[in-house]
Amino acid sequence: MPTGWLAPDRYLTSVLKIEADWLQAQGITTLLLDIDNTLVSRDTQLVSGAIRDWARQLTEQGFNLFLVTNNWHRVVFDTAAELGLPIVYKSMKPLPFNFYKALRRLGVRRQQAMVVGDQMMTDVLGARLAGIKVIMVQPLAKTDLVHTKLLRNVEKILLADRQPEDLVGNEVKDEH
Repeated sequence: MPTGWLAPDRYLTSVLKIEADWLQAQGITTLLLDIDNTLVSRDTQLVSGAIRDWARQLTEQGFNLFLVTNNWHRVVFDTAAELGLPIVYKSMKPLPFNFYKALRRLGVRRQQAMVVGDQMMTDVLGARLAGIKVIMVQPLAKTDLVHTKLLRNVEKILLADRQPEDLVGNEVKDEH
């Protein structure tokens, strides 16, 4: 696993493995969520029932969820509307400015937040530049933009044979 600027705090199989009890134990009140291949598969561009339920449960438990995406196409606005979440689009990740914008809109300090995304070079690096904890998840689909596919090759090299973790109860279990 990479260290420093490209190292996520956790590497999980899915956002669905992120549980309220675990977030509370970390002092996290806010998730800044990527959309493409994190919450919505690039194959279908649909929000699954499981993702919808997960987001609803976290918000009902008092967590702030905020979408931060580089995308600006209609699908991200549809996703935001379907989930009932605020969004910053065209965020230019890994630049940290729109992570700060989301935190300001929520009135939250960066120590209370965690970025969740599927890309090392945008989500993880952006979170690190902003001084925010970060979870990297496996992408929902193999379908990606051309430039993202190139970056995925770099990720594979940096991840080597590291396998994603799964949350078990309130603990994190490393599966390799």
